[in-house]
Amino acid sequence: MNGHDPVSTSSSGACLYLWPGSPAGELAIRRALEGAFELRRSSSAWVFSGSREGVRRALEQLRSAVSEGERKGTRALLVPGCTGIGTDAIPLVRTLDELLREHLEDSAFRVLNEQRLVIHFQPIVDASFPQRVFGWEALLRIPTEEGTAESPAEVIRSARMQGLTMRLNLTIVSTAVAEAVRLGLEGLLFLNLDPAVLVESLLPAEVMEAIVMEAGMAPGRIVLELLETLAAPDEEVLKSILEPYRRVGFRIALDDLGAGHSSLNLMHMVRPDLVKLDMAMVRGLDTDRYKATLVGHLIELAHGLGAAVVVEGIETRPELEWIQAQRADYAQGWLIARPANPPALPDPSL
Repeated sequence: MNGHDPVSTSSSGACLYLWPGSPAGELAIRRALEGAFELRRSSSAWVFSGSREGVRRALEQLRSAVSEGERKGTRALLVPGCTGIGTDAIPLVRTLDELLREHLEDSAFRVLNEQRLVIHFQPIVDASFPQRVFGWEALLRIPTEEGTAESPAEVIRSARMQGLTMRLNLTIVSTAVAEAVRLGLEGLLFLNLDPAVLVESLLPAEVMEAIVMEAGMAPGRIVLELLETLAAPDEEVLKSILEPYRRVGFRIALDDLGAGHSSLNLMHMVRPDLVKLDMAMVRGLDTDRYKATLVGHLIELAHGLGAAVVVEGIETRPELEWIQAQRADYAQGWLIARPANPPALPDPSL
């Protein structure tokens, strides 16, 4: 047993063992599977065996036909290749409800167990000299066997539902930092975290410091990005949460400025070292007077408050030239380089 998803790792199929917790649960499981699937009795368990696709269909049928209470009362085990049950299988027995969530949802559990987190890096450059890299944003990618990618937002949502928020974010941070060190990336490293990690104090500053230092990077090179749309707590509470991070050297950025409706209030509460302007505001601002006026005032406001400005979503040369004229500090976007691993350097023609 290797802890990976048996459905996706075994080409020869698997056996699903079910131990109902009550007569009602047993009846519900038999009704769900008998007829369409061959179900057999083995000692105290009901067993279904089949191909990878057959097992997945059986799991989907159990999810739709068996109540949540009966799923939680049933113990379940999925054995790849139907190799039999040994003592090493005991830790893998779980409730049917847990097994279904792990194998059928966009599950953070699956992503973590299968080690499918991949980090891409996108350069953030000096706006006035785009060939000069200021830092790198670490962006989460989750590839699938089919060659597509799962949505990071869905995996983050799944982590919240499964109580895996801290574990997922610890993995993201340690993976991103270690990969940046391996690639020899210089400059600052921008990390996006689930706001709950900071706001709900799930990840203390000392733990974050230990993680990044163990991965080979000083906290002074890390920028923690807070979403402008986060549901912020009381001002004093937020300050008390962020102060320990600042004390050990982390910098704070307010991300997606302009995407929500609480920009000014949140800037006052966070007192960010950097602000990142939302890419939706940047698109076509060189020809849109309203956008240009608004972005110009935001740049001026941030500078007045002592915060550097990163303009995201730069896709055309006129957009870059416009923010250069407005003296924005840094630029990021597809015009400069797309996210990749190994990372792409800025376009030398800029």
